[in-house]
Amino acid sequence: MASEGVCSALRLAWTRYLIYTHRFSSQNTPVVARKRFASLAFGASGTQKAKQLAENLSNKVQEACSLFTSRCNVIAGQRVWRAFQIAAWYQQLYGEKLLLQTLRANLLRHCKNRNLYMLLSAAGIFQWERDGVADKELQSALSEMEEMERLVEHASKSKAKHAAAPEGWELVIDRQHLKVWRRFMEDYNLFEYRVFGSFKDITPMAFYNVQMDLKFWCGWDPQTMEINVVDTDPKSSSEIIHWVYKYPYPMLPRDYCYVRRSTVNDQKNRIVIRAKAVPHHKCPEVNNIVRVHQYQSQLVIEPVSSFSENGFSFYMTYFDNPQTQLPSMCYNWLASTGVPDFVDRLHKASKVMQERTNRGYRPNILVSSHSSEQKESSRLQDNMQQKQPQSYC
Repeated sequence: MASEGVCSALRLAWTRYLIYTHRFSSQNTPVVARKRFASLAFGASGTQKAKQLAENLSNKVQEACSLFTSRCNVIAGQRVWRAFQIAAWYQQLYGEKLLLQTLRANLLRHCKNRNLYMLLSAAGIFQWERDGVADKELQSALSEMEEMERLVEHASKSKAKHAAAPEGWELVIDRQHLKVWRRFMEDYNLFEYRVFGSFKDITPMAFYNVQMDLKFWCGWDPQTMEINVVDTDPKSSSEIIHWVYKYPYPMLPRDYCYVRRSTVNDQKNRIVIRAKAVPHHKCPEVNNIVRVHQYQSQLVIEPVSSFSENGFSFYMTYFDNPQTQLPSMCYNWLASTGVPDFVDRLHKASKVMQERTNRGYRPNILVSSHSSEQKESSRLQDNMQQKQPQSYC
């Protein structure tokens, strides 16, 4: 009832205002009309009361707008923060792959000149001389193995409880025939690993063939979903390999596109294998698989006597960035259990390889060979020659 009375009073006041506005026609009509309206609506002091009412109404409106704005800011901030958390989680889980694919798709869709698009895409085309494994990288691997041999030998002669660790490295496993070091990489918040070990019951060539024979690799590594050679360079004994590796659910599989080069150092009687991730025009990224862009590994094999007789020592390094954040317990497991298990599986696979080669199996690999030992084992390997890209697994 009270609200109806107020509405009736306002309607009456508005009607009187229109009547008096129409009645006055001089220049002061608006002013006179406003004053007359205020007098009729609020009495003798109507002008002052109307001004106060307008000010109060304006203050209330400003307060209401301020409260509404602050509430909207809180809600918007919460939603932005939640979106940021979701984006960060997906980036940790899947990396930047989806973003790169979107940018590439947009470029292709908006670039009407396909020749220009192909030119831009080929600007970073792989070149063996520039992007392949250089001789100095192979020499660096040999130097690192010599350093690790000195550390292990010094610990043995001094009868130290544990082998020493190079500067910046941490010794995580110290066994008689297996030692593992790791180094924290601040740029990636990950660890790089070094492994030094030895085997007495298999030949260096069998261990080497397991590393190089991709078709055989699929048989002993169940996590490998696909592996194939996409390009080769007979001159440098190098090849481009595409490797798809299965990760635990719910993470997407990872794939690696890397160049690998192997050689035999005749002077030091050692085999060196070096691999590192590279972009290659024959190895494009695909949907639902995360490309690993930071990866490198190397392996040095030193026989006790010859490559065809049992007994050798090896030095291995490994680092990759799977573009996902794992708990610290996963890295501890990898250092204490994962690496030894992998070396043990390599050993078992090498024994199988040695038995097969003794029965006439020819490993499907590319070899750089100049020494007499390698010539004797050429029956077990393919000669270095141009091969068409082929897939395994």
